[in-house]
Amino acid sequence: MFSITGKLKQAEAKHAERNGIRALEQRFGQSFDQLRALFADGPADLEHARLPSYPVAVLNRDIGINAFGLVYDIESAQFPRFLNLVRTMSEEGDWLCFRREIEGHAATTLLRTESRFRGVSVKMLSNDPELIRSIERERFNPAPPWIAMYEHGPFLFLSQGEEQYWLDHIWTPFWRSLTIEEQGEFVRNARSETRHYISDEQWRDWLIELRGQDPRTRNLDDEAVAQLNWS
Repeated sequence: MFSITGKLKQAEAKHAERNGIRALEQRFGQSFDQLRALFADGPADLEHARLPSYPVAVLNRDIGINAFGLVYDIESAQFPRFLNLVRTMSEEGDWLCFRREIEGHAATTLLRTESRFRGVSVKMLSNDPELIRSIERERFNPAPPWIAMYEHGPFLFLSQGEEQYWLDHIWTPFWRSLTIEEQGEFVRNARSETRHYISDEQWRDWLIELRGQDPRTRNLDDEAVAQLNWS
């Protein structure tokens, strides 16, 4: 006999499952049965796949869809390269639906896109771990603060809402996923593209804000900051 608490937890789990299914249906424009059938023939051992920690890959098998869900927020100029990478590894059948054979299984990848925060948000369902790893190796990145949030200034005095969501759930997870060396390379490459509209003084302010977004660089002294070689 279930306790009241057990019944409540069961009801909450069912409610969350229905919401998750509804969100996938709306995001990808297909019914739950269609999505389940689309990925039915994929690899059976996805839970053992070694995948990058960023972005987080969520396995949907508990709701009957044998695929990982991921969201890539990338700069608009990077989207053609992203799409061509997927096309290089797979054959496109239906619109933004790609398939390839892996050890007798049909690996499927379904994409949907939308513009947000001056970049492209790519929603992906895929049971192709190698494709996911290949995308990670390309190091796609979201639009940085000096593009996505330029109007707020270098110290990002953001209001609650979409701007804070961008900082907490899009930019900061990406930035902290980089090593210190990768952060330095990112900043140096970015500076070559921003010199024509951001002065040296303003750029130093953007870098101060960037350092504050990562516990590894937040409290560095002047000597340690110089050693970052971000300029």
